Amino acid sequence: MRGVILQKPIFSECDGVKTMNEFFAYYRAMYLGTARNSRRGGWNVEILLIIISGLLVAGVTACLNESYNMDAAQNNISGTMFIYASTFVYVYALSAGATRRVKPSVLNSAPISYKKRAVYSHLSVFISGLIFVACWFAAMLVFILLVSVITLIFTGDWTFLPAFEESAGLVQYPDAQGILFIILLFIALFGIGMAISYIKNKKVRYSMLFAWPAVFGAFALLLVNMSADGNFVICNNMLYNFKNLPLSRVWLAVFAVIAVAICAGSVYLGIKTEKPKNY
Repeated sequence: MRGVILQKPIFSECDGVKTMNEFFAYYRAMYLGTARNSRRGGWNVEILLIIISGLLVAGVTACLNESYNMDAAQNNISGTMFIYASTFVYVYALSAGATRRVKPSVLNSAPISYKKRAVYSHLSVFISGLIFVACWFAAMLVFILLVSVITLIFTGDWTFLPAFEESAGLVQYPDAQGILFIILLFIALFGIGMAISYIKNKKVRYSMLFAWPAVFGAFALLLVNMSADGNFVICNNMLYNFKNLPLSRVWLAVFAVIAVAICAGSVYLGIKTEKPKNY
């Protein structure tokens, strides 16, 4: 028809495919960087500090996972999986930052815009965290299946479903608020790890590796005691006890805002750091 102008859609299928290809190329390049082969002492020192910081955060997350007044069924593998997945994504975000800062490398040579670099970096770490959760769950499933098969061979009893239900935390169902808290904790530690990884000043970055676990520990101690029965405790399974907090829904809403704000701030810091300087 004459007079009709065909305009290319803003988000075409080709653009979407190109973006996906760029992202997967960036994701693969994260494992091809020169950081792991670098002999510079600073990189080795930072990795050591990251490991120590990760162990401190793991200790704090343990306080949010173990119950002081519950039976073993509530200190289950699934609670451990979700609580420690947040520690993994924190450590991995810091490690990815150490890789990202080493130049030249395949990762830093990728021909993509600085905004995409920041976004792809966040997505890569986040997806790796989800893969970690999936692999942990699969390993748990295979282990319980193996034990159940051995039990079947020697006793004739098929115990897979009961064993899986107990280990996965399905004997006593956690409250929805507890599940949301664990998800938000994963998001918050992901954002914190990414934000620290984008701090340029080495002294400030190293200081944050220890300042954050201290702040996190104080927050966790406050949380577990407010959800306990009045006695001072150092641990409480928040997967089941978050609902015991006074005004627990308000706490959950505030924590959701904080987690999202941390992630938004880390993306902004990433874009600001990746932006080329104007000479």
